[in-house]
Amino acid sequence: MSGNSPEVVRRRFLKRETHFKQMGALNFLVGLVTLLAGIALLFSPQKAATLPNVPFGSLLILLSLIYIVMGRMLQKLDPRVRIPMTVIALFEMIGFPMGTIKGLYFLYLFHSVEGKYVFSQEYKSIIAVTPHVKNKTSKGALILLVVLIIVMVFVLILASLSK
Repeated sequence: MSGNSPEVVRRRFLKRETHFKQMGALNFLVGLVTLLAGIALLFSPQKAATLPNVPFGSLLILLSLIYIVMGRMLQKLDPRVRIPMTVIALFEMIGFPMGTIKGLYFLYLFHSVEGKYVFSQEYKSIIAVTPHVKNKTSKGALILLVVLIIVMVFVLILASLSK
């Protein structure tokens, strides 16, 4: 990419960069939710009656910490995250058909020429000299996000009231 200006290169790879950062945010969020579920299992008042809560809760906490760390690494475009994300993609492929599709897509993202370049040191230096180049989120995507959050909160409230 040496023949192009840093701004041109950044704009060319901005969608892929944004995609990885969004994947990181999603992994971080999944990690937080999983952490809460693991803590809830460990400190459940029914813990004595259901002994499997302790190992399962501990496993959820361990998995949540892995997802949180990987989420942060993805958001920082740390190249070391490519290996664990590849392993996760391979495991996700077991869940046919959606897991297979998702796993194949992740493998493509991380091992394509564009994916490798976004995690390179050269691209990090381009990001450093082009902080003004940002991805613009459409208003439709923001509205969809707000609606999804409202629906999730509503479902959680209904679930807690039904107990």
